[in-house]
Order: sequence, then structure tokens, then C-alpha cells
Amino acid sequence: MRSVCQVGKHKVILWIMAFLIVAAVLGCGCFLIYGNQQEKDSKMDYEARQKEVKRVQEALRQDWDGSPTALQQYVKNKPEDLRRDIYALFWRTGTSTEGAAKRAPIVEFMLKQIWEETSLLRGQLLKWLQDFRKEDFNEGAIQVLLSLPWTPEFSPEAIRLIGIAEVNAAVPRLQAEIRNEPARVHLPTGYYAGNVWSALLALARMGDGKSLERIIRQVQNETDLVVRATILLWDLAYTRQPVAFDVLKRYLNSDKRLPAVKPTVPGQLEACYAAVAFAKYVKGFPIQETDFSEQQVVQAREWVNVQTEWHFK
Repeated sequence: MRSVCQVGKHKVILWIMAFLIVAAVLGCGCFLIYGNQQEKDSKMDYEARQKEVKRVQEALRQDWDGSPTALQQYVKNKPEDLRRDIYALFWRTGTSTEGAAKRAPIVEFMLKQIWEETSLLRGQLLKWLQDFRKEDFNEGAIQVLLSLPWTPEFSPEAIRLIGIAEVNAAVPRLQAEIRNEPARVHLPTGYYAGNVWSALLALARMGDGKSLERIIRQVQNETDLVVRATILLWDLAYTRQPVAFDVLKRYLNSDKRLPAVKPTVPGQLEACYAAVAFAKYVKGFPIQETDFSEQQVVQAREWVNVQTEWHFK
């Protein structure tokens, strides 16, 4: 009798276990279906996004009152990919508009959204904001800049924005960042993407001569031609200092080439990257490109080599 009861008990346990397994499998299936549906619902196809961006573009022309808070309505409760497209519209509108009165509200709004956004869009906003000018950062924008932590989620882009906006209140913090740098013979991996290098750049842009000297020395000492051409020449241009562009002029006149991609195709001239820096920052530069041909480099040299001073955009 006891053995029969035990057998019955074991059957019940097995039935319960089987039920739980089936329920778990069905639950996972429902979760996957629900998750996939959520992902589908959270995204829009390209045509639908473009249609909405055009609607927002027209609304900016006709209805926007020029305040940063009014821009919130265009991104509120929108899918992430659509928000990115609308932020890109704000960026294009702001950087192509003359006059800080219209540019500043866009900058202030985009900065405030950094606190609200996903990590992907936060990084994108921080990069886009670097295309604006000092006069585009109003008091509200500067307060946001001062509140941003210098953590991996926000810096080094946040530090570079401080340099662009020339936030004097942040100078002691920038100086402390470079003062605490340990002495080293070889730079650590990722140095050029770190806070110390960004702090040097920000201080140099704000007129600190010693920081600029360190930057120029590091650019000239860099033995990796790819790193110098693709990163450091652009960083040198970021400082918007005449001495920095005197140095860039030498690289524009350089015939050194990056490593060849294919044996039959020569590497790109380092001068192509210097030319892009001149195109972005120097007033009157005759060629507006982001990818220079070698013939255009020749034209760029002709113009640059007769200049006696630099005027920045």
C-alpha cells in the first residue's frame, strides 16, 4: 500500500514538473512574440520617418516661437529612431542658420535632452553640438554644461563642449584634470579619447598657451601617421588658434601618405586631412569639402601658402 501511494505521489510530481515546463516554454514564446511586437511598434520605417521629419521641418518654419521648450513637442513620446532623425534636423537647422538668436535655443534644448536620452542618442547629441559656436551657448546651455559629470557616459565630448562655449567657470576643473596626470614615457591606450587630452584641447581653445604647446608637441611627436592624420590634425584644428593652423599648414604641404589599402592603390595623402580642417574652420577657404582629392589639395596649398593670417568661422 505504501509503495502504491509513493508511486502515485511520484506521478503527481512528474505531472506538476511537466506542467511547469510547458508553461515556461509557452511563457517564453509569448514573451518573445510580445518583445518582437514591442520592438516593431517602437520603430518606424524610413518613409514614415522622413514624412514626419518633413512635417516637423515645416512646423519649425511656421509655428516655432523660438523657445527651447517648444521643441520638446516634436520628440516627446516618439520612437528612438525618429527622435534621432528629428535631432538631426535640429542640428542641420541650427548649423545652417545665421544668427545666434535662432541657433542658441536649439543648442540649449539639445543639451537639456542629453539628460533624458538613451546612451546612443546622448552620444550623438554630444557630437552634433560640437558643430556650434561659442555665441550659440546661452546662459541656460552653460548651466547644463557645468552640470554634466565627467564620466564615460558624458565625457570627453562634454569637456570639448566646455572649450567651444569657453566656460571660464570650468577652468579650475580643467586645470585640475591635467595637473593630476601622472608622468609617463608612453601614452596609454585611449589617451586621445580621454579626459586629460580633452581638457588640454579645451584649455588651448580658451587661449591657454601652455596647453597648446603640449598639444602641438604631441602632434609632432606622434609616430603613427594614421593616428596623426585622422585624429590629431582634427584636434589641432579644434583649438582655433593661429599657431595651431601654422602647424597645420606644414601638414597640408606634406607629401607623406597613409598606408596603402591595396598594393596597387597608393595611400591617401596626409595633406587631405589637413585640408578638411582648413575647410571647416578658416574663413575664405576656397574649397568646402569633407573628402579632398589630390588635385583639390594642390588648390588648397596655393591658397593657404599666400595667407599671412587666419580668420576663423
